[in-house]
Amino acid sequence: MTLTLYQFDYSPYCAKVRAVLQAKGLRYKTVEVLPFVGQGRLMELSGQRRVPVLVDGSRVISDSTQIAYYIDTAYPEVPLIPEGSEGYRACFIWEDWADEAFGPAVRSALLSHARADAGFRQEFLPPLGQARLDVALPWALPFALPLLQARYGLTSGRQAAMERQLARQLDFLVGATTGRRYLIGSRLSLADVSVATMARWLDAVPACGGHRYAGFFRWRDAILEQCLLT
Repeated sequence: MTLTLYQFDYSPYCAKVRAVLQAKGLRYKTVEVLPFVGQGRLMELSGQRRVPVLVDGSRVISDSTQIAYYIDTAYPEVPLIPEGSEGYRACFIWEDWADEAFGPAVRSALLSHARADAGFRQEFLPPLGQARLDVALPWALPFALPLLQARYGLTSGRQAAMERQLARQLDFLVGATTGRRYLIGSRLSLADVSVATMARWLDAVPACGGHRYAGFFRWRDAILEQCLLT
């Protein structure tokens, strides 16, 4: 049975689910959902409008965390959630931090840079592979980005605070990943996947590039490569 992932390719939360599926060697297909336009089908499937949504036969699961835990339980080969209470707690803490603290700061930086730099939008946002969306998206993004910033409450003052928060988080991640292949134990876990996919394009933002964070981005690249997600 083929797994179907309803997603928006640029979303790091969707990238996390793809990384989990690929790390486990599972076959799946994707259906692209354009923000503000394509959520009708999601409402029919899951009763809500946000990606990612995974369909596995009669099961419909929304929210990247719930999807990741479902996949690890339903398809236990190549486990990504450590056994034992200590490893489980550590994995949950890392994954929750990536989603709820690191993710919003990354989103703020990427939305701000994408709005200001058309070259970034063209170079770092790959085509979705669907002609209708690939034609529409370059025209829609300049109008959609301010709406997205408003949706997440990213006023100028809030954005400045998020930039300072992101700098502290990246300094923390440099320390957490220096000399370590994985965040927990000796094998890939959902903690690694969550942090690495959240930072997928972050070094393209000028304030996040350069030597200061290079060690973290090398770690991120190694994790993404292991998940066949580049």
